[in-house]
Amino acid sequence: MKDNPLQQLSTSLPGNVPERTFRQNLFGFYFNDDWKMTSKFTWNLGLRYEPYTGPSEKWGRVSVVKDWLTATHYDTGGQMFQSPGNKYFAPRVGFAWDPQGNGKTAIRGGLGVFYVPLSTYVYSRASYRNAPFSGSIQQVPRDAQGRVSNFASALPYIYSIAPSFLTPQFGPTTSPIMVQYNPNATYEMKLNLTVERQIGQDVSLSIGYLGGRGYHLTRTTDVNVRYPTQVNGRVFVDSRSPVPNPAFFQGQMVVTDSQSFYNALRAQLKKRLSRSYQFQVSYTWSKSIDDATAGSSNTAYPTEGTSSQLWGTKADRGLSALNQTHNFVVNGIWSLPSPSGSRAVSSVLGGWEVTGIFTAVTGTPFTPTLSGSNVNDNGRPGGGSRLRMPDWVGGRSFSSITSGTTAGCTFVNGIPGPFIPDRPNSVAPGQKLGSPTLWFDPCAFAVPPSGFYGNLGRGTFIGPGTVNFDMSLGKSIPLKFREGTRLEFRSDFFNLFNRPNFADPATQVLNANNNTPISTAGQITRTVTSSRQLQFSLKLVF
Repeated sequence: MKDNPLQQLSTSLPGNVPERTFRQNLFGFYFNDDWKMTSKFTWNLGLRYEPYTGPSEKWGRVSVVKDWLTATHYDTGGQMFQSPGNKYFAPRVGFAWDPQGNGKTAIRGGLGVFYVPLSTYVYSRASYRNAPFSGSIQQVPRDAQGRVSNFASALPYIYSIAPSFLTPQFGPTTSPIMVQYNPNATYEMKLNLTVERQIGQDVSLSIGYLGGRGYHLTRTTDVNVRYPTQVNGRVFVDSRSPVPNPAFFQGQMVVTDSQSFYNALRAQLKKRLSRSYQFQVSYTWSKSIDDATAGSSNTAYPTEGTSSQLWGTKADRGLSALNQTHNFVVNGIWSLPSPSGSRAVSSVLGGWEVTGIFTAVTGTPFTPTLSGSNVNDNGRPGGGSRLRMPDWVGGRSFSSITSGTTAGCTFVNGIPGPFIPDRPNSVAPGQKLGSPTLWFDPCAFAVPPSGFYGNLGRGTFIGPGTVNFDMSLGKSIPLKFREGTRLEFRSDFFNLFNRPNFADPATQVLNANNNTPISTAGQITRTVTSSRQLQFSLKLVF
């Protein structure tokens, strides 16, 4: 059998040990007390102390970089990072006030500090990716004449290079995955204030405020990137400048320098079950801003896993990936009255119960991005470049980019110009914006000049919202041959009106490597909810 030349090779090196057994201790101590100051006013006071240790590995397979700016090798053994959580106390205070003393009005509020331990999600990738305990290659070996190897000749090559890769010493291709060795303590401050008033016998109305502020949150960013400068008020990176630490190539690190801001106004009208029905109407207006929604890349927000700039802590500050400005929900239950008449008619048409829930939520933010990068800052391919933004063409309003129709354009060297028929790299005019075929106008963006980061902000545009109505119809039929025996029939209708709820559009708008537009920019190819579904069930309870 002929051993053909290799087309692709990706393999762990001999001596690679991926298994890790980490130990990390978390402790929780708290004090809590309710103090009824008067018959109308009660305090709730608390204090928590939650120290935790830095993670260590049972077999000593820990490989870290304590100071990436000066390091020339990995430090092995010890802990993944020093614990910041051994000296911070978290106070909480709350109150409840009945101003009239009749139980019809309640004013409640609270303020607290909440520390967040740095646990597995922060250091999992860094724990098994670094030498000397781990190593792999993703390259096709060649012989001295530059000929591509076959599998048989590649095996000796793999064994020969393993010792040079599985060493703590940095080399020209070393790309460590790191966690800030002396991280700051990550914590949140949360505040809420709610006023609730009873209206009549079974209806209540509440209005409240909820706020939150996060400090020293985690984000993942490229390190050993070239220092930027300011040119004409814009961030510029000179590709000829040296990297901060020439001892290694590229790197990625989880750092604790991010912040978050959350504010919400909540209103709720609720009727308790009486006269055979109940309902609840809830509305929340909120705004969530952060520097990085996901602290690491192993999350439900893959494009949020890496910040675009190491040096610009606030460069990506914008709407959070989970921000939903408006959230409206109505749900209710109605027990249908039994009709008068014969016993047979009453047993068939009586005892039915209808339930339903209606949800309407605005979309989440997204960011048009570049494929590739026009900034040679030594960042990792597929790392920070995933959030590098294009330039926003001047003279365009936000509304004109996502509504109306596009005037079309022809891109020349990554810059949109007037539409020229039958020319490549063009966007046809007349297409409806804000639709699944073209949610936003690609003609509003351009590839930035070489060496400059784009001026578009993160989370600038909002994707499609979600509207859904689910309904159930059920009936319980008593059976007399045994006490408590009944037959339950239920029919469920999901997305009853069969409304398509679309996902976010494709966000890569321009290829920075060849200055050409990407044909799928702004297109939506999937939904986030199913089509109408009906489900019927019959259950015997005895």
